[in-house]
Amino acid sequence: FDHMGTEATLSDGRKFQMRAEVGLLTRNVRIVGNDYKELDEELFGARVLVGEFEQDDITYTGYARFGNVEFARAGQEGWFDNFDPRYAIAYLDTGDTVNAGGKAGAKESFVKKCSFNYNYNSAIGVFGSNNIAIEDNVIYNFINNGIFDEGERNKITGNLVTMGQSIARIKNQGLNFEFFGCINIKRAKETVLMNNVMAGCAQGGLYTI
Repeated sequence: FDHMGTEATLSDGRKFQMRAEVGLLTRNVRIVGNDYKELDEELFGARVLVGEFEQDDITYTGYARFGNVEFARAGQEGWFDNFDPRYAIAYLDTGDTVNAGGKAGAKESFVKKCSFNYNYNSAIGVFGSNNIAIEDNVIYNFINNGIFDEGERNKITGNLVTMGQSIARIKNQGLNFEFFGCINIKRAKETVLMNNVMAGCAQGGLYTI
């Protein structure tokens, strides 16, 4: 495909560049939901949940690092509560993660340089999980929020988030007043938000209040 760009000149002589963002959706490592006859009606795809559970009085806390992974046909529409977030990826009650620079064995979680292509819910959700890096991801064609953060000190930087759809519009729910955005940090604390591109989401780009 051709990618166009141009330079425009204002009446006072100032110039500025206009370029389109380009996002690569394909990756060699893929997590792909099952393709079945009723999929377009049920909107029920794959999901990855990183959480915490207790067994025999022992608490197990999950950590997960995703880099250069493609998620396709992921997420399950209708389950977006913070106690059961059926997103493409959700971190749920994992507490604080460490910045270990990818060191083996470290309790470090991140989502970096991944792609999310045709998702039936939000792409990335973070709930009760802190200090997670969400960097340089491409998120395309999803329902509700692209990235939903309810944690603390998470770093959302360099992501391209576009083509978000509202379930109220998809299912003609005229009395559904839920508001979603490309990135939703309404209930997050101390979020680092830098150099993200948000465009074409059904109700808003950035949801902060």
